[in-house]
Amino acid sequence: MLGGILPALTRPMVRKKAREATCLNNLKQLVYAERCYSADHRGMFSDKLSDLYPDYVDYFDIFMCPDAGGPKITKKEEIDSQTSYILRKRLTEKSPAGEVLIYENPSNHGGKGGNAAFVDGHVEWLNASELEHVMEKDERK
Repeated sequence: MLGGILPALTRPMVRKKAREATCLNNLKQLVYAERCYSADHRGMFSDKLSDLYPDYVDYFDIFMCPDAGGPKITKKEEIDSQTSYILRKRLTEKSPAGEVLIYENPSNHGGKGGNAAFVDGHVEWLNASELEHVMEKDERK
């Protein structure tokens, strides 16, 4: 009896982890694209995520966290208004390696936190208060 109940209980958790992994991978691809973009633009990162399409990212789903919901992006003109990721402005390859370049709204994952991509190319999970700190820094600029 337990054999039938256990898979039914764990299935939603497995799907949630798969969506979180997809989100993390999206940010890895976006930060890699930003680094390629900067190599072609004298160390400057793009001004907006849509600048990456189609030369550096050719798949619209990369711009959306699967947990964010919202309309599906189907053309370049929709990227900046509908993406679930936030690109920080005025950063370059010379910015500190530990500076967040792209992050997501904590609401994407129920307010618990979200993934963030750093200038040096690594991606990690930040809790909600860490993401709030990043958002506050942007508001002060």
